[in-house]
Amino acid sequence: MRDTAENLICLHNLVYKKDQATAKRLGETFRQLTIITSELATSLEKVSDVPPTDWMAIADTVVSKTEKLNVTQLAPFWTFIPKMKDFTPIKLLGAGGFGTPIKLLGAGGFGAVYKVIHKTSKLVCTMKLVASERFTRHKQACVDKVVASIIRSPFLVRYYCCYVTRQAMVTVMEYICGVDLMRVCDRAGYLPTNEVRIVMAQLILAVEHLHLRGFFHRDIKVSNMLIVPGGRVKVIDFDTNKECIGHFSKRCMKGFFLRTASEYNDGECAGTVPYMAPEVLKRRPYGRACDWWSCGCTLFKMMTGHVHFRGDTKEDLRNKIMNAPLKWPPVEQHPLSATPEAKDMAFKMLKKNPVDRLGSNHYADIKSHPFFARFDWKRLASTRDLCEIPAIQEAMGGDKTKKALDQHLTVGATSAAKKKELLKVEDMVDVEAQTQLPLYTYMSPSFKRLVTQCKKGQMATVNPSYMKTASGESEDMDYRNPSDTDAGVGISHYAKPSAKPDTSIIAKEKMDVMVFREKSMGKYWGFGVTLSRLVGEQNKTFFMVEKVKRGSPAEASHVLEGDVVVAVNGVDITGLGLSQVTNIINSSRDQLVLTVLSSSAFRLLESRRDMDDILKTVAKETLTVRAIRSMCAGSGNYGFKTFEAKAWNEKLKALVHCHIIHKVEGAQVLTRGKAIYPGDILTMVDGLPVDNMNAAAVKNALSKGNKPEMSITVAAISPLRVKRPSFTRLHETLHPR
Repeated sequence: MRDTAENLICLHNLVYKKDQATAKRLGETFRQLTIITSELATSLEKVSDVPPTDWMAIADTVVSKTEKLNVTQLAPFWTFIPKMKDFTPIKLLGAGGFGTPIKLLGAGGFGAVYKVIHKTSKLVCTMKLVASERFTRHKQACVDKVVASIIRSPFLVRYYCCYVTRQAMVTVMEYICGVDLMRVCDRAGYLPTNEVRIVMAQLILAVEHLHLRGFFHRDIKVSNMLIVPGGRVKVIDFDTNKECIGHFSKRCMKGFFLRTASEYNDGECAGTVPYMAPEVLKRRPYGRACDWWSCGCTLFKMMTGHVHFRGDTKEDLRNKIMNAPLKWPPVEQHPLSATPEAKDMAFKMLKKNPVDRLGSNHYADIKSHPFFARFDWKRLASTRDLCEIPAIQEAMGGDKTKKALDQHLTVGATSAAKKKELLKVEDMVDVEAQTQLPLYTYMSPSFKRLVTQCKKGQMATVNPSYMKTASGESEDMDYRNPSDTDAGVGISHYAKPSAKPDTSIIAKEKMDVMVFREKSMGKYWGFGVTLSRLVGEQNKTFFMVEKVKRGSPAEASHVLEGDVVVAVNGVDITGLGLSQVTNIINSSRDQLVLTVLSSSAFRLLESRRDMDDILKTVAKETLTVRAIRSMCAGSGNYGFKTFEAKAWNEKLKALVHCHIIHKVEGAQVLTRGKAIYPGDILTMVDGLPVDNMNAAAVKNALSKGNKPEMSITVAAISPLRVKRPSFTRLHETLHPR
């Protein structure tokens, strides 16, 4: 739980850099989650004998980062959505530089891809059009936008913006002047070991980054990898991606790797059959390890020129993937066979049991494999010309200069695709920007900046490097840096460093109660809780729940009459007036967070702790009170009222009477230096124990007023007292110093 909380805080920091409005909502959600889980987390820390965490201080630190941010001042997302007329398709010559001019970069069952130019900025982009009816579920239509919003890697294709038109989903992304790796492999037959190592390293970094950001690809294959002259690789196609546990902390989290082999058991089967892992085909539990299997298939394909298993039918292929042993092609079939290190890596990545697969235990195992011995990983991101593969230029249409390559086809359309009625850029009809759905849209920070500058008339011609400067690349993961439980640090680091830990009794008693309400007839109705302002020992002011309305949201959330409230929505209310606190409560929208003290007698009774055991730890005070007589009759009372509750008696194994002083109004205590407070427990009246009296008997004794004075004994347990024992949320008993 500590690792997960730290992970979420690191995610919040990442989102804050990208989109502050989203970060504000995420921070509030994190605080709600902390309120729900903090008591359990503290209990687990106690059982595990690890230093306790001030969970609410951490939650407050996260929220304080964005609480002063005025989200209404930020432009809504739809103001950055471009018009289709802002883009013009670029005509490209066919393969070899001959033939009828065409606009297609690629086409297939997914839709059509065009090379376009943004008119105002002259930015060359790739535009993908997918018919809206192709998606049957919202999740299918929005997953690539979610992925694009969180990834930032030079080895993954970069999205600029996504939105919808009347006919199609539109995705505008970076233009990659290259060709898919399948064509290169088909043209070359196979790739030399050194080139395979460079391509494979980039694929590993792409998949690693995707996993750490909380997604696995599920369709890694050579045709989903674009390679440009010089050997740079980009992984494309996020349509089949699936969310998973992310790893946003810079320290190594054990829990992340415990679920690499198995995270889902939903029976989903997505991807391309020759590259699918056995556990996916069998519809058994699967996880991120299925991507490492697909990477092994890609390695095998590059080294041999064909996939590891082939079958006459799809069923035969599935059966071989699930059951047949992996065999490397014999020397007579493949004379220039791979090195022993390359073979070993392929065999380890293609283990049928995902638990045994390379990468399932630790991602560092992949990078440290002998196949990458003395390999310079940092060179991949900083060097443009990584290797020379002649088949790239051949597949792109002949041996040409890089300047000429920019003018020619990237991924050619198939003849079958050309015969179909394809979606065309010029046929797209815009919809009203305000009607765009947030989950169907995405605007990168750099594209937002581009649109803003274009509207102001400040935009000159830009190049692709302009689109890289909005946010930094992801940092390398330090797999040697241990997790929180090993290091003894971590989550506590995120509490405000300037704030000293609060070791007071009240700090240990604080617990949050969340109250939710819904709109009815267009407005929010009350939470159903009424507070009163009381003065305790040393003239300290407190707020106590005086009434909880029956059937109200407060009752549903288990707010108790007699609860002492010290904060509302995270705001300390000490020193505020009753009207101010009431305004804070009423101005809360659909959610109210009341911070109450666990030492309230009403809360203790609900814990079913042994009341005899509790009363033994509490000081008893015997005092004399004067009767308050009414003006029109001789009867009266002694200035306080009691409430009967049932308390657990461990010795009797039964519930017994417990009388809590509920209200104190005008009580006249004659004993010098003594006082009674709401929340104290009445134990004796005139020397007679009240634990065997019912409510009527106690009321009868206190309401006659036929005695001018009466002696009572109370257990001084009220939270309004300074010197009292504390009963924390963990049911620990702490005594004041």
